[in-house]
Amino acid sequence: MTLDSARIDLRKAFVPGMGYVALSRVKSLDNIYLTGINRMALTMSDEAYIIDTQLRTRAAQDAERFAHLREQAAQRAAMPQKKPTSKTGSTSWAAKIATMRQTHPNAYKPWTKVDDETLKQAFVQGVSIHQLSRTLGRHEGSIKMRLQKHFGEDA
Repeated sequence: MTLDSARIDLRKAFVPGMGYVALSRVKSLDNIYLTGINRMALTMSDEAYIIDTQLRTRAAQDAERFAHLREQAAQRAAMPQKKPTSKTGSTSWAAKIATMRQTHPNAYKPWTKVDDETLKQAFVQGVSIHQLSRTLGRHEGSIKMRLQKHFGEDA
């Protein structure tokens, strides 16, 4: 649970760490109003201290153990970035669209209101998707997606 703000009285805290638990629930230090405190409220429990010591020791050991990875990362970061090279034989997006427009002249062009109305009327009259594709100069997948937009998933 987190709080936007809190007014906290820790004068009656009776368990080590109780103050930490109470204070850690508030999102910002600016919104904590501490009206009282005692020594016990901010005392760390022995168990928490032991766990903290173990975690810090392990973290230091792991930092040593993986130091070579940090060095490798620094070396890679210092190397100039290679620009990706285009694959031989690959075609540009413009070339792919040009090829597609040989069979579907309106491929990847925005739909006009006239095209939308033609599509809806023809679909309601039972015209096949293949025929709509030829009439509107668009790929069958584009026709299906546009029909789903207008008539829902069941179209």
